[in-house]
Amino acid sequence: MAKKNEIHSIALFAGGLLLLLLAWLLKSFPLLIFIAYSPFIAIANRSRKDRPAWSQVELVLVALSLSLFASTFFEWDMLLWCVIESILISLLFLLYTFMRKKIGSGISIITIALFWMALEYVFIKIGSSNYIFLADALQLVPTWVRWNTYTGYLGASLWILCTNLLLYKAILESRKVNWIYTFLFLLAVIGPLVYSQVLDLPPITREQMLSFYNDHTEDLPFTYLARGEYIARTAAWVSVLIVLFVSVRLKTSRK
Repeated sequence: MAKKNEIHSIALFAGGLLLLLLAWLLKSFPLLIFIAYSPFIAIANRSRKDRPAWSQVELVLVALSLSLFASTFFEWDMLLWCVIESILISLLFLLYTFMRKKIGSGISIITIALFWMALEYVFIKIGSSNYIFLADALQLVPTWVRWNTYTGYLGASLWILCTNLLLYKAILESRKVNWIYTFLFLLAVIGPLVYSQVLDLPPITREQMLSFYNDHTEDLPFTYLARGEYIARTAAWVSVLIVLFVSVRLKTSRK
């Protein structure tokens, strides 16, 4: 069994924060967004029995707050909302640490993506115009996401989450590089980029997505009208089922 990576949490925090700030500030070429969240996945996995999980996740909260504020180009009117959103996402990381203890470190890793996508779906359903979606990091590079007429606007959010999860598994989970996950990471980044270049479709924008769910506009491609944000919607339902399953399991194990 490979030994766990022992990079200090503060080093992960500093490196991840720098990557996140650059990714959100350089929106015209946001390539760093595909790796910037992986250090915080590693931090979330540092919780120990002698230390509460929140002592690690609070680093995630600080980094998310600063980076989301940077994504608004430091608009002070958005600061409070950035903090609120960061708290909600940090709670997802906290929920992940709980799931990891209850259902194991293998399958629980995907709950980060599921819970995050579910949270984004909740906010499009309630019609929030302030929420900063992960997919917003790619707003200025629409040629990268022409395929989102099939997946929905939030398909780009899942893309970002998957690449970060794969990078964590590739180089941050253990001391040795996992070359299989490294290959999958490169494939996950390059594949959708290449596929988007061969498509001749107008990508779904943030404004179109919000308009579809709030005003039910019909000025959208049929492929999107037929599906909407089905990936995020499915993630929301699966997240509910996972939480119910773990809750029932805990209740029955105590009897």
